[in-house]
Amino acid sequence: EGEFQVQYSAYGENDNETGAQSWKPQVSLIPTLVRTSGSVAPHYRYQAVIGPIAAGKSFTYRVYKDKVKVFEASGKAAPRKDQPWRFIAIGDIGDGGKGARANAHAIQAYQPQLLLIPGDVVYDRGRVGEYLKNFFPILNSDRSARSIGAPLMRSTITVAAPGNHDVGTPVQTESLNWKKFPDMLGFY
Repeated sequence: EGEFQVQYSAYGENDNETGAQSWKPQVSLIPTLVRTSGSVAPHYRYQAVIGPIAAGKSFTYRVYKDKVKVFEASGKAAPRKDQPWRFIAIGDIGDGGKGARANAHAIQAYQPQLLLIPGDVVYDRGRVGEYLKNFFPILNSDRSARSIGAPLMRSTITVAAPGNHDVGTPVQTESLNWKKFPDMLGFY
């Protein structure tokens, strides 16, 4: 809870009078309250669209809570259609174990402009708690190391699609069991 604000600055955009880096407020910060009937406490998920930023340009963004800076990261806007770019596609990353952490670290070192995850983002049933344990800490860690993961999601365009584990059916013929797993479909 609290009042959140986002500011961004694209590299090369300076205040004309002072030459200092120019920070722009972002007005489209959208909070969504996430409530489940599982063991995960209600929490907010925030979405902000930063821009416009010229294709291929680097930028930095800051998050403020009650006017105090609580987070800062940098990224790069998608390249123009005529510019080269690189991407990584990796699936079945959802256990949060040593392999997932090492993969995140290796992906960060490659510095792709796009990370595609074509399913099975988390195991075993796509529950909200599984995302909070096995996905976000690994792909959005504060630093990059084989043993912890990497800060990919804060700096790299990341697109994921749900797989069978993400929609609560680790076995293809299995039915959804909302009573047993009320916090599944955390992907959505």
